[in-house]
Amino acid sequence: MDISGEFDLKAALEQWEKSNFSQKEVTPADKKELKSHILDSIDELQENGLSEEEAFAIAQMRFGDRKDWGEEMQTLNEDNFQLKKIVLLFSGVILFIFFYNLILCSNRLLLLWSNYYNGDVESNVKNVRVFYNVTYALLVSSIVALYFLHEPIKWLFEKVILNSKWIILLILALIVVVGAERLLAPQLRDSINNASLEDTFFSLERYFKYIYIFIIGIGYVSIYKRYQNK
Repeated sequence: MDISGEFDLKAALEQWEKSNFSQKEVTPADKKELKSHILDSIDELQENGLSEEEAFAIAQMRFGDRKDWGEEMQTLNEDNFQLKKIVLLFSGVILFIFFYNLILCSNRLLLLWSNYYNGDVESNVKNVRVFYNVTYALLVSSIVALYFLHEPIKWLFEKVILNSKWIILLILALIVVVGAERLLAPQLRDSINNASLEDTFFSLERYFKYIYIFIIGIGYVSIYKRYQNK
């Protein structure tokens, strides 16, 4: 309301939001939805011949205030947050296994192609170390970026919507890479055809397994501590 006594709907809504919305109880999505509903209610009442001020007063009575729905909404949001954490944890486990097998699968395909292309198996097996070193560097860089680029990462994850379709696609992709990684093993043995080099190659894969788990584990703990109070 302004000093001339005329009703200002925008100012009244801002005051209503300020009085009823707290960050603890209402998420930004809740705030947007509630505001949309009260505006729709005001429009409906105005269509029935009421003034802006009368429509706002009735809509305000319909919706009540924070003491009427704040506790219930906070409980609902806490339940939704717990469910989201479970879904994110489940998705994180799938991604962990997916990328582990994807890296192994990519490395095996690269070695098969190199052996077919130049036939220098010994040199190609040595180059596997380079592949893994690059992979370690990328993993560490990604974790560092997630740790320090808090605001952009938070904004990105707020925009990401997890639904059943994406989880199903992720599970199917996981099945594909796990199956491909298993199927490539006998072809690799035939391609290397040298017990010593074969042992070297699969030893590097075993080392990768432990180093991968270590890097992701340390990264997860660090990022969790960074974001838990954000």
